[in-house]
Amino acid sequence: MDSADPEPNGAAPEADWDETRIMTALGRLQDIHIRLRNLRGTIPELIRPILSMHSSPEDLYTDIAQCATTAVENLNHFKQRMAEQESQDVLKRAKHSRAQNDEGITGWLVTQHEDWLDRNAQTDLYELKLGDGDDVSAKNVDDDSAEQDINTTILKFRSNNPKVGVVLDQHPDFEWNEQLNLQGAKEMIIATIDLPPPTRMQFKVVAIPIDQRKVTYKVTGKQVSNLDRGIHQCIEERPHPNDLRSLLDMIASYNTIKFQVCQKCNKLIGPQASFPIVRSKRSTKNADGAIFDEWLSFHTECAS
Repeated sequence: MDSADPEPNGAAPEADWDETRIMTALGRLQDIHIRLRNLRGTIPELIRPILSMHSSPEDLYTDIAQCATTAVENLNHFKQRMAEQESQDVLKRAKHSRAQNDEGITGWLVTQHEDWLDRNAQTDLYELKLGDGDDVSAKNVDDDSAEQDINTTILKFRSNNPKVGVVLDQHPDFEWNEQLNLQGAKEMIIATIDLPPPTRMQFKVVAIPIDQRKVTYKVTGKQVSNLDRGIHQCIEERPHPNDLRSLLDMIASYNTIKFQVCQKCNKLIGPQASFPIVRSKRSTKNADGAIFDEWLSFHTECAS
């Protein structure tokens, strides 16, 4: 086959790539490498519950089950990422380029590139551009509270997170409808979220009407430790306060707070003896074309 001919699956290694596509490809390669590197911690995380103290056999079982679930999810996300056509095209082009000219290409250590493990530095900028003009970051899919029915949103969240305790609090003076026409409603608790062990945290989601169609949300709860206070501060400082779906998903992401490592330093405990409490949401497209959100974790000092 002539090297200039298109390869199977529509990939054409000799075609010129503009700067945006090259940067997108680099971001994808970086993401794949980080995911693969993070899989090294799978077995240590699976055995960690066995080596830790638990207050009851039930807590031990829950911890083991959560670690197993997270391990499966991480492995599936990596396999899914590798199977995507864009990933295959990028790897084909890299292989072709190296075959044409491998001068100066040598092995290197990830520690030689201080920003390599910081997905925010590059990946977030380009991976949200999903093609066909569909930029999730620009559209901010979930940010218009007028499009979110509160009841439906909370019930769907409960269905998608069976291990998270969700109590829907309804009030007689709170009119639930698709337009969020909150006639006569004042600030009030709309849901109580209980994260199971080992997190053991409770959040109360409060709705605050802005006008007849829009609502903003805040979260209250006990803040007895630095970890509690840090998490509540991160939630309070989230970028889209009118987005209920994103808020609920962000709260659920803290269910992994005690075993999900920081995306930048790849450690659970940071330089200041803290857990990775900072959250950053990234939307990506899987092999089937469906968009899914992934919450990345960072230590406060790694995110600054």
